Amino acid sequence: MDDLWHYVRVYNLMDHKFCHNLIHQYENDDQWQKHFWYSHGEKSQYEDKELDVRFSTASVELNPYIDQAITEYCEETPHLYRDQIKEWSSPRLNRYSEGTMMREHSDLIRRHKRDGVPVLSVLGLMNDDFEGGEFYMRGEHLRLQAGDIIVFPSTYLYPHEVREITQGIRYSWVVWAY
Repeated sequence: MDDLWHYVRVYNLMDHKFCHNLIHQYENDDQWQKHFWYSHGEKSQYEDKELDVRFSTASVELNPYIDQAITEYCEETPHLYRDQIKEWSSPRLNRYSEGTMMREHSDLIRRHKRDGVPVLSVLGLMNDDFEGGEFYMRGEHLRLQAGDIIVFPSTYLYPHEVREITQGIRYSWVVWAY
């Protein structure tokens, strides 16, 4: 099973100024809402430690970074070709305040009938000036820093989580590629 790590890639593509500006653009708006888990088409909140999410219009700013990460990933990964990835979801911004987290889960999801099941999960970390909030995948701590984009298959083989924030606010984003 160690070969599964071959399909997890981290790219440091976003510069700190870009990340700072994106955070500043969205941090105080009123569009943030509590994250909900979806199960069998019904919306239900899992627990009170859920992060805040915001569906974003930041696609224009993020698309070049997303495209670059997916392109590099496909060049390095056997059996996945860039022309197989036709599109990705709109970015979902994630805001983890003190006491919030994302429980362990896998991204084997079906967002909309038109999308199907995603092939890749693409996450970007916009800051690292917080405590706690470690990203774990398959039980191992992956040390991410501001500007990193992590790409991995959207399957049950890649369970991941963000541990509870103990100080500060953690900002990230996620898209799913189809």
